[in-house]
Amino acid sequence: MRRINCSQKKNDFLSTTMNRLSFLYLCKKNMEYNFDELSVQKIVTWAQNTQFPQSVQLTNYEDIYNVNRYIVANVYDIQQHYPDPLYNAAITRLYRLKEYLETHPL
Repeated sequence: MRRINCSQKKNDFLSTTMNRLSFLYLCKKNMEYNFDELSVQKIVTWAQNTQFPQSVQLTNYEDIYNVNRYIVANVYDIQQHYPDPLYNAAITRLYRLKEYLETHPL
């Protein structure tokens, strides 16, 4: 029989709960983003014409170590797959990065 460390179980529960809360927050925020063609073109143009820091920590759980590569990958996904809603996550990632940089200037 395997013994379970109570503090580890508590930490796992808290981590899972925080992940769920983060997910719900992102879902709520995601509703505020626009995915129409003009809005998507604006966010892509912003991403292609903005100077970025080397790395960014969006949240306690999200570190982007190479922001330029992150931008290239997401812009590529958008250009190849828009308007497929499966790739709205790439658009959302650009919106979130933009929000972060607006509140944390270089």
